[in-house]
Amino acid sequence: YFSEQQIVDWMIQILLALKKIHAKNIIHRDVKLGNIFLTKDQTAKLGDFGSAIQLSRQDKKINSKAGTRVYKSPEMLKIAIYELCRKQRPYHGANDAEMLQSIEEGHITRIPTQYTDGLWKLIKKMLNKNPKKRPSA
Repeated sequence: YFSEQQIVDWMIQILLALKKIHAKNIIHRDVKLGNIFLTKDQTAKLGDFGSAIQLSRQDKKINSKAGTRVYKSPEMLKIAIYELCRKQRPYHGANDAEMLQSIEEGHITRIPTQYTDGLWKLIKKMLNKNPKKRPSA
């Protein structure tokens, strides 16, 4: 398992990348471990902007569908953090319908006890289905 400090460092680096692209009205739309790359010095970089879009100033919401099913909002970066801690996804399904049902039910297994309760509470807060109750980039 990765150390909690390493996971937090990577989370901060990706959040800063998201903040930077959001300031330019760019929405990545496919944040997942497969699109987070590590440099030789273990710095996390966000890549694969193939699903990204740039919003005009008037755009309030996105109507098109893009991204990888399990990582769609509200999950995105939160799922990647959970995967770093547990080495598996919090939601499971043999197909899209089962995956969506698992996401709707929202039952996830606690991360290993080597991680603090604070990190677990943050992950649970980030996975909250109510957007008003979860932190955002």
